[in-house]
Amino acid sequence: MSLHVPEHFKIFRVMGFDPGLVNAGVSIIDVDYTTKRLVSVTAFTLVPARLDTYQNVYPGIDDSPINRIYRLTAAFRYLLEFYNPCTVASEDAFYHPKMPNAYGVLRDVIMAVRNETHSYNYNIPFVLIEPRAVKKVVGAGIDGVDKKQLVKEAIRRKAEIMSVMQVDLNLLDQHAIDAIAVAYSMLFSSQ
Repeated sequence: MSLHVPEHFKIFRVMGFDPGLVNAGVSIIDVDYTTKRLVSVTAFTLVPARLDTYQNVYPGIDDSPINRIYRLTAAFRYLLEFYNPCTVASEDAFYHPKMPNAYGVLRDVIMAVRNETHSYNYNIPFVLIEPRAVKKVVGAGIDGVDKKQLVKEAIRRKAEIMSVMQVDLNLLDQHAIDAIAVAYSMLFSSQ
């Protein structure tokens, strides 16, 4: 007796996340796990201050960091339900001496999204990837005047990404592009 596997079971979906309190990038990469080829790549940016998820629940809500995190995690929960990823990969927080307070905020965002992911489905792995590792895997290097432009150009050189890209790379901002790089690096870092 032969086991029939439904077509949609052949896809491994990774949700990439570039954390941020002002802008957060999200990507969805589908891979055919039998051929290990990318099937689809899309990305977009969430702007927590513009998400009015809680506007009806708490009229006159302020734009404080904690409320941005609430709005971001509510939107992320919706995305988890809509895309149902196999894995979520997030860029880890990094310490920058010129912006020391940003590290704590990034950790808060990452932990809130991680908790939301596990609240949705505890079996979904939530993988943290160091920013340098992301850039290395996509071939962006770590030196250069405009590091964000280096990531965009590295993604542009990846034919396997560009051939299945669902949106125009030129229309994406740095957060969405970084989210693509994060998901891609999670998939191909061990190869």
